[in-house]
Amino acid sequence: MAGVVSLAVVVLGSVVLVTTAPRWPEPRLLRAAKARSGAAVDAAVPHVGRAFLAATVALASFSVTLITCWFLGKLAHALEPRVDVPMFAWFRERQLDGTWHALWSELTLMGNRAQTQRIVVVGAIVLAVAWRKRGFWIPLLALPAGYMFEKFGQMLLSKSVNRGHPPTTLGTWVSGGCARLIIVYGLVIFLVLAWLGVRRRWWVAGWCLLGLLAATEAYSRTYLLKHWFTDVVGGVIYGTMLLLFMIAAVKVLDRAVIARRAAGNNPDELGAEDLPQSHVTIH
Repeated sequence: MAGVVSLAVVVLGSVVLVTTAPRWPEPRLLRAAKARSGAAVDAAVPHVGRAFLAATVALASFSVTLITCWFLGKLAHALEPRVDVPMFAWFRERQLDGTWHALWSELTLMGNRAQTQRIVVVGAIVLAVAWRKRGFWIPLLALPAGYMFEKFGQMLLSKSVNRGHPPTTLGTWVSGGCARLIIVYGLVIFLVLAWLGVRRRWWVAGWCLLGLLAATEAYSRTYLLKHWFTDVVGGVIYGTMLLLFMIAAVKVLDRAVIARRAAGNNPDELGAEDLPQSHVTIH
């Protein structure tokens, strides 16, 4: 029931979000932040280069992510007797053999290293072809980089937090399955939607799909006793932060490419919706 109810809440919430998305006004603060960050990127790229700026954004954000998750890991370790141990006992007492256990044993594979590695390789190649006019090398860099950031960051966190693991497994802080799923699947969704140039409703639907996948992975890792509960929460937070900073780095690269092409000899290859705001004239 816990799994059914939690996933049903995610599905119903997603339906509401996708249905109402076209009616949402864009917050003024968000609009202003996007304009300022875009102007800053346009001003900085000619001086430091788009690759250096994107790498700076990624590495700085990665450092913030690690520091934040290290503090959260220490907090999770302190909460272990009051949160993790009771949750672990609750799920262990309610294990079901047969179809239910087999189902979640299959679903949890979505976040395993072998599965996500295949998605990184196939996704990078397919999206490089799709992005060939926009910058084929962007997906080729973004997907492997996101995977490697997650892998080595998780290794650093597990060693530095060193909180131990449940008696049934070696899983520790943070849940790599949850983090890998969010960063890899999230980047694929972002790159596909950015290439398609879809409207807000499709963006909301894409992120809701990612939320459903993440909720499935989080429940499976908890139900199958692969992690402490707070490890799973930490994996979701860690993966989300990684995804956000990788999207920011990709946007730096993409915006710089668009600005360079718009200033070149073939600006007509791009639609007005593809241009940075400073290059769009509204009549």
